[in-house]
Amino acid sequence: MPKQPVNDALAPVEPKAGVPATVNPDWQYLPEGELVTPRIQILQVAEEGHVKPGVFVNNLTGEELDLLQCVLVGMRRSRSLFRKPFKKEKGVPPLCKSVDFITGIGEPGGTCCRWDEQEKMFIPVCPKAMFGHEGARDDGTRPDCQENYDFVGYDISGNPFVFSVHGASLKPARAFISGAVRKRKPLYYTGVEITLEKRTDKGLYWVAVFKRVGETPETDWPELENSSRGLLAALARIPAETPVGNDAGGAAAY
Repeated sequence: MPKQPVNDALAPVEPKAGVPATVNPDWQYLPEGELVTPRIQILQVAEEGHVKPGVFVNNLTGEELDLLQCVLVGMRRSRSLFRKPFKKEKGVPPLCKSVDFITGIGEPGGTCCRWDEQEKMFIPVCPKAMFGHEGARDDGTRPDCQENYDFVGYDISGNPFVFSVHGASLKPARAFISGAVRKRKPLYYTGVEITLEKRTDKGLYWVAVFKRVGETPETDWPELENSSRGLLAALARIPAETPVGNDAGGAAAY
């Protein structure tokens, strides 16, 4: 795991009577490899315990953030199909899910996309992944099955997390990824500040905005690369994010 970045807000606290000064997960809690990796979600609509939409929420701690300061070390593309009409319930699993963007598991399952060597891009095969109603025509209607960019990274305290975007947030995320690829550098060559931009053109919703800040030392890149592989492997075991609210184009816009 990468070294914890310096943060003045994390100054040592005076120990209290009966409370250990440090936590030793080897004997007191779970070892690092068994800890659950939290998801950072965009709160599109108010819900129980969170009355202010347009913030990031940690699904394990309930913490709300206006700004996500982090290093994103890796990403994957995935797909998830939720039932329609979507009920705003937490923990509802997708009808069909693809962790590799190619093969779906569930209903309808099977091949989602195929790689086109000439076009150098994935081409939808499943009607649920196509634009237009059931893939019959491209009339601008978003696919029933949402495309996701699933990022893994570390926050300013050095804690790992998963952050997924879909719908209208795909475009700024794609620009963020493209910037690193065009420079022939890894995703984590800089830190990132992610904020939320309010939109009202298709209802009220928030879009993730990515801003690169600073540069990570190249001497840290091997460690970041190793941590990326571990987090991406663990990501395959994390349930798909349940979409709630309107993100103007994703499967959550019901």
